[in-house]
Amino acid sequence: MADRTIYIGNVASDADEYTLRSIFETCGQVTQIRIAGKKGLNTVYCFVEFADASQAYSALAMNGLPDPSRVGRTVYLENVAADIDEQVLAEYFSACGDVVAVRLGEKTVPQQLTIKAWIEFRSQHAARTAREYDQTMLQGSAIRVRSSKTAIHTNGLAPPRLTPNSSPGRPSQSLHNLPLDPSHSPPTLPHPHKGPGT
Repeated sequence: MADRTIYIGNVASDADEYTLRSIFETCGQVTQIRIAGKKGLNTVYCFVEFADASQAYSALAMNGLPDPSRVGRTVYLENVAADIDEQVLAEYFSACGDVVAVRLGEKTVPQQLTIKAWIEFRSQHAARTAREYDQTMLQGSAIRVRSSKTAIHTNGLAPPRLTPNSSPGRPSQSLHNLPLDPSHSPPTLPHPHKGPGT
């Protein structure tokens, strides 16, 4: 059993079994997760057991990656209109919860019509809500929303105020944050709607 189990340290205390399982199932079949540590601390540790040793070995390659709880708060988007900007995406998904950061993928060819994007939320619940926006129409494209396998690593938009219930404050210092330009107010978008035939 020992050769099928890995130890994970420095895990945010709000990480749950669902989040950890969704991350490590990319390496293989997860048979058991045990979360341990003292209550009240910022981080805990856990043990993840796989169906066989080769899967556990594959998971070791994730050593040093960002906190799994950040990955669980991030969604991955495809088929995003190439001319969209980060502020529009942040405003659109703010209905799901407080947005921490947005990153847009780059075009691979000049005539490319759609790109990829990543959005990190302040809570895992908001990220799960965002996945319900799959196949909704935004700027003429039916966007695809999936769980992300990575957190946002490089500079992304980190708006300080995005929801009516959120209070102004400094964005997280764990990211390279780009504050909103106060002279640029993103458009108010309608509630997302499904595309034709969905």
